[in-house]
Amino acid sequence: MKFGRWLFIPLVILVLVAVAAFLGSESSEKSGHKISTSPQPGSEEHQVDPSSSSDDRVETAGTVQDEQKLVDPEFQAWIVNEAKSIDAVNVDSAKKERELQAKIASLTPRQADLLLQIARNPQAPAREKILSTYMLIGAGELAQRQLAELAATPLEDFGPREPHSEAEMKGVRDKSLRIMAIDGLFARAKIDPKARTELARAIARISDPFLKKYAEDKLRQLN
Repeated sequence: MKFGRWLFIPLVILVLVAVAAFLGSESSEKSGHKISTSPQPGSEEHQVDPSSSSDDRVETAGTVQDEQKLVDPEFQAWIVNEAKSIDAVNVDSAKKERELQAKIASLTPRQADLLLQIARNPQAPAREKILSTYMLIGAGELAQRQLAELAATPLEDFGPREPHSEAEMKGVRDKSLRIMAIDGLFARAKIDPKARTELARAIARISDPFLKKYAEDKLRQLN
């Protein structure tokens, strides 16, 4: 599957914001509040390590706490650096497109597993999670299993989800990434029966009612 120019990545961010607004409005209707989709003070997008500058701060792509985490320092460093340029100005979009598509085309199964770890890691920076999910979708057949795993991964409990809180913003954003994964599988399933099977298997494991219904609706469209 091929995607458009690098400018598609900022578009993905806008889509996430739109989906977040929709999901958030649903979750807050009962309390009569409406969610703001703009990053809030104290949120992940505003946190700064006081011990270092933003230029010198060392970030780890998709840091995981389990003992079986994948290690690929060169690929992880690439993800960190590439994620920083997602919404950068004065970027050569044609060059970025070629670089990104080349990277996606050369992905190994192990790297696809690493992208999955980043995408579903609650501690990973938002831009790295978005880029990782985008790359899994672009990887086509290679990453169909990983997309299904992402779609079926239980949503993290970030704490009390008060309106406008960091916990609510993170929760809505991660749900949006699950929707991206479902949509990616749906697109693949139109041309590959294996992707349809992966989508069906994911549905059986999805615990969130909204996501399960969303995936079931997609599966019905294929039928």
